[in-house]
Amino acid sequence: MVDVGNRIKELRMSQKITQSEFAIRLGVTKSAISSYENGSRLPSYDILIKISRIFKVSTDYLLGCVDEKAQTVSVSGLTESQIAAVKSSIRTFRAYNVLQKQIPPEMQQFLGEFVEAGTWNGEAVSTDE
Repeated sequence: MVDVGNRIKELRMSQKITQSEFAIRLGVTKSAISSYENGSRLPSYDILIKISRIFKVSTDYLLGCVDEKAQTVSVSGLTESQIAAVKSSIRTFRAYNVLQKQIPPEMQQFLGEFVEAGTWNGEAVSTDE
C-alpha cells in the first residue's frame, strides 16, 4: 500500500482535478482526499473502486500491485460476439506492437501506414454501414 496516496494524487493532478472537486465526485470530504494522498489514511474498498472507475485504472494499479496503468474499457451494452471481437482486436494490436519492435525502422513505418489505412488481411476495412 506504499504508493496508493502518490498514485491517487498523480492521477488526480494529471486530470487537473482539485482536491475539492475530487472529494465531491467521491462523496467524501476534502480532508479525506488530503489524508489519502499524504498516506495517513487509506480509502475504503468502496472509495477505491470509485477512484479506479473515475480514472479508468485497475484497483491493482492503485494498490501498487502492478506498475502499468491498465485502462479499463466498458463493454456494457455489447453482445457476447461483439465483446469477443473487441478482445480479439486487443490481442491483435498487442501482437502487432511486439512484432513491430523486432523489425527494421523502414518496415515499421510501412506497417504503421498499413494499419492506419485500415487495411487488414489484404482487404480494406470499411467503417461505412
